[in-house]
Amino acid sequence: MNLTIANERLHKVKIRQKGEKLYLRASLPSKNPQSQLYQQYDIKTGLPPTSEGIKIAYARAQKLESDLFLGVFNWSDWGIKSELENEQKLLTIEEAIVGFEKNYWETRPQTLTKESTFNNDYLRFFKRLPSNELLNEQMLRELLISFTPNSRSREKAYIALKALAKWSDLD
Repeated sequence: MNLTIANERLHKVKIRQKGEKLYLRASLPSKNPQSQLYQQYDIKTGLPPTSEGIKIAYARAQKLESDLFLGVFNWSDWGIKSELENEQKLLTIEEAIVGFEKNYWETRPQTLTKESTFNNDYLRFFKRLPSNELLNEQMLRELLISFTPNSRSREKAYIALKALAKWSDLD
């Protein structure tokens, strides 16, 4: 199956290739739950534009069309958070650090060596953030650029802040 044939069989959804990946393109409800507007969105499939990738993307496109026809489309079913879900995840820096640390120890044994590593590689950078403010990307970026460019401390801060951002679902 190729893209042209797959798209001819679809009604509300089209499969598009961007670079080396396939996307589903459709007019979908806004990510803002209060809005009744529909607009064009691309949903990333992560699939390559091979014959097998197109077949899988076609099956997903059929599922998306079915959801749209039945009126049961939900962003979370497609691995995408709505604006409301994103807003509900706002954390203070202190809450984010506590949650990150809890998750950190759930995934590894808590030994003296690992505690030292956590304190030196993560906590010392996290302590530089204002604990009562809401965690945001700009704050993390500002802390990172406060370190000397191309220095080891900046590199370690990048690793720590990136881990905190990823755990907190920030870009």
